[in-house]
Amino acid sequence: MIEKKKIALVMPYCSSKKIRRWSKKKVAKSKDFECYPPLGLMYLAASINQLENYEVKIFDANANRWYSKELKERINKECPAIVGITVTSFALNETYNIIKELTLLDPKPLIIVGGPHITKCPEAVDYLGADYGFIGDSEFSLCDFLRAYPDKTNLEKTPGLLYKRDGKIVHNSRLCDDDVATIPIPARAHIDPNRYYFSIFSGKFTLLLAARGCPFDCIYCGVPHKREYRCRKIADILEEISDIKRQGYKYINICDDIFTLKRDRTIELCNAIIKNKIDIKWGCATRADTLDSELLKLMKQAGCIDVRLGIESGSEKIRKEILNKRISDQSIIDAVRNIKKVKMIAVGFFLIGVPGETKRDIESTIRFACMLPLDYVSFNLTVPLPGSKLHEIALMEKKLHKDVWKEIALGIAQPPIYVPDGLEIKYLEKMVKKALRTFYLRPTYLISQLLQVRSIKDLWHRLTIATTIFNS
Repeated sequence: MIEKKKIALVMPYCSSKKIRRWSKKKVAKSKDFECYPPLGLMYLAASINQLENYEVKIFDANANRWYSKELKERINKECPAIVGITVTSFALNETYNIIKELTLLDPKPLIIVGGPHITKCPEAVDYLGADYGFIGDSEFSLCDFLRAYPDKTNLEKTPGLLYKRDGKIVHNSRLCDDDVATIPIPARAHIDPNRYYFSIFSGKFTLLLAARGCPFDCIYCGVPHKREYRCRKIADILEEISDIKRQGYKYINICDDIFTLKRDRTIELCNAIIKNKIDIKWGCATRADTLDSELLKLMKQAGCIDVRLGIESGSEKIRKEILNKRISDQSIIDAVRNIKKVKMIAVGFFLIGVPGETKRDIESTIRFACMLPLDYVSFNLTVPLPGSKLHEIALMEKKLHKDVWKEIALGIAQPPIYVPDGLEIKYLEKMVKKALRTFYLRPTYLISQLLQVRSIKDLWHRLTIATTIFNS
């Protein structure tokens, strides 16, 4: 019998509290606002499971709140030959610390990095100290690499692979398989579902992707491979939903960027869920201009309980002319009202401090949020993520320099916040706090939420959300 090589897949610890407090260097190690399962790693694990010579284990440091030293000790007990790490811009320094700790192990495992930051900043393979990296979706590419790895032959021909040659990072053309149906269903058995929790739903939940990519080009978005949009087959999605139901999950967060982008496809999926009598709650994120009352009624009938909208600004002019998000105020108003008409939860996401924004614009955003019948809101400072047009703007305006992400990884700089001309970071932070308090402390809002409470458990969950928000 061939001895299987062990692979550890790692999600670094990165508290969302730290993300929301960029200007503060230390954040208490405490339970976070919400914690999502590592869907990308579950996809990779499912692909690796199809290989005979490898055994995979997921180490979710984020869910367990393990910093680099504790994570290293846990990985060391398994003695993996290979460690793969998901890298996001928000966890760069912790990823660097993890790799530094892993290099102390004897024998040292081969270290591979991938994820959104690597796709946008391939040079990070070098400054993070990894052996190899992958750009883009790597379910198939990683398996090609692993098949070649034992003999060390043709490694550098793997699609999407990043490697060092003569002191420089070389990257192969990435593999973009349009037939996402060939990607196996995520290996949810590799995680402890009890470690994860969602702000909107208090029961056992998981994530699901019905499509990959987004055809739009909002300037703040750093999503890898924007403008690509690949849909899974309805039958495959239905099979996965049924499998999720059998595993005892009560809620699915469909994490497509724009779930209702193709109206006919959304209708087909909802009708299939209804026809097959799959009784499970779910929610989604989408654009306001892709919703209508009839579609929302069908979604509700199929089990949808919440819809999340990226509203971003209370100024239609800023949305259209600056953010490249061409959605009218009326489309947003209609969408939120229609969501509430079918008694679903409506969530709005807003940005504070986008290019060209003035104090008056920020106040307008707060007023607009309060005018809408939203159940929950999120106000965030604006980060010029790698790969976004905002990042290019910030570089051009000299609000950040080209080596900033390397400095962040090394721990000598904090991730940048975009600050519009004429404003200051302290003012923007103050306005985020003001926005949250203004929205959540309105008497009309408090009364409306109390009227929606259906049980003691529901009340406790809403109070927990409120406490977390005001401690943010």
